[in-house]
Amino acid sequence: MASAQSQDLIAPAAIVLLGAPLRPSGAPRPALARRIDVAYSLARQMPDALVIACGGRSWFGRVEADAMAEELQRRGIESARIIRDRLSVDTLSNLTCARDLLDAMRLARRVAIVTCDWHGGRAFAIANRLDFEAMVVPAAAPEGGPLTGLRRRLHETIVTRIDLLRSGLYP
Repeated sequence: MASAQSQDLIAPAAIVLLGAPLRPSGAPRPALARRIDVAYSLARQMPDALVIACGGRSWFGRVEADAMAEELQRRGIESARIIRDRLSVDTLSNLTCARDLLDAMRLARRVAIVTCDWHGGRAFAIANRLDFEAMVVPAAAPEGGPLTGLRRRLHETIVTRIDLLRSGLYP
């Protein structure tokens, strides 16, 4: 399947919302709150798309997928449209679980992936290797200065290769 990191994807079967840490109160931290905002906007624009809330990590007794799903429901997204992936714990397993869920429902692997802008390249590379037809819809992170940008790029470059190697997807 072809993949595109653009806004040209037509009628995704699902919006794949990637998880992130929660506050001690159980509320989303800023990065996850921005992702939820973007996913909510997409869900309103794409009423036929499911939303897969990916995140099985528990932070202070609350699972990421539950926090995301509950916030989307609070804003008016129907619970029947939201699938909670409570098993995945990182980007690779987020997308692997999303693929398996879509396959089990016999839906196309056509998705809009919502994650932080600096993380989109890794999510896209993994999605491409997992045969998704995907676009990344970024949640913009605040400017953090040149060292923050350099650290993020270096981290994502290294971890992308590690994820692809450990999955057997590396070229």
